[in-house]
Amino acid sequence: MAGPPSRSPAAWWRPLVACLLVAAFLPLLSGAAKVVTHLPGFDGPLPFYLETGYVGLDDEAGTELFYYFVESERNPSKDPLVLWLTGGPGCSAFSGFVYEVGPLNYKVVPYNGSLPQLISNPYSWTKLASLLFLDTPVGSGFSYARDPKEIEERRRPLINLKACDSGYINGNPITGSNIDYNFRVPYAHGFGIISDQLYEAAMKNCKGDYMNPDNKICGQVLQTIHGLIDEVLIEDKCDRIVPKPTNGDSGSRILSEEHIQLRKPPPEPSIECFRYMYHLCYFWANYNGTRDALGIREGAKHVAVEYVRKQGFAMAQRWIDELPL
Repeated sequence: MAGPPSRSPAAWWRPLVACLLVAAFLPLLSGAAKVVTHLPGFDGPLPFYLETGYVGLDDEAGTELFYYFVESERNPSKDPLVLWLTGGPGCSAFSGFVYEVGPLNYKVVPYNGSLPQLISNPYSWTKLASLLFLDTPVGSGFSYARDPKEIEERRRPLINLKACDSGYINGNPITGSNIDYNFRVPYAHGFGIISDQLYEAAMKNCKGDYMNPDNKICGQVLQTIHGLIDEVLIEDKCDRIVPKPTNGDSGSRILSEEHIQLRKPPPEPSIECFRYMYHLCYFWANYNGTRDALGIREGAKHVAVEYVRKQGFAMAQRWIDELPL
């Protein structure tokens, strides 16, 4: 594959960021943009154009948002630009870059004390579009503010998706714990985890409420369904090792200082778990050579966060081609 182009495409994508970051109207674009041609753990030059840097939002508070920009590997001048924002709030966009839709993945092998290796993702959305991964809000990933109050308060959202004439997709949005949990039964049916007969029995006896069975038959049916779900969803058996502190019962994520950086390696999950990549990430992201390659500023800290990549790539293709998802 061809190596990265020598030019910087920032001139055409930065106006979009200016359009979206309406809270501060992008008063300054930090001069810390860096073209990354090599990354520790990846064999050879990167086969795509990668730029990283900081976008300055507030001089007084010293607010700086970190980004990863990857140019489309297909036709950059004609392909769309996708702005990727990871949820939480407080999860780094790095999760999208290396775990989900970005051009790289970790090579999943048992950790032996050496630097974890990176490999190309054959289902990267950069084969369809240019991707801009943004660490937002401030305090996420490598984004930071010199004034700690700016991180604690997070007074207003920085992104206004209605400000520009562009479409957007929500991936795994949280609509409410009751709604999400109750939908597990029709979800399991839609993906062939449970049979038509079992689903019909649930609908007949539970009458749409799959959280609070009010009769014996409904309870027995749900017990069978959840047993089948647990057999299929291996992730339920894997330890969660990403720090996700919560604020009260709201479920919103607050990253206080003690959570921003893991002080020791997280518990090592089974290599069969998706979260094993988080374990590898700890060693890779805390390697000084990695931070130097990405142009991370001194003192900036990182928290990272899954996908069925082949199906996700196909969905992205339909979305970009304006076909039904």
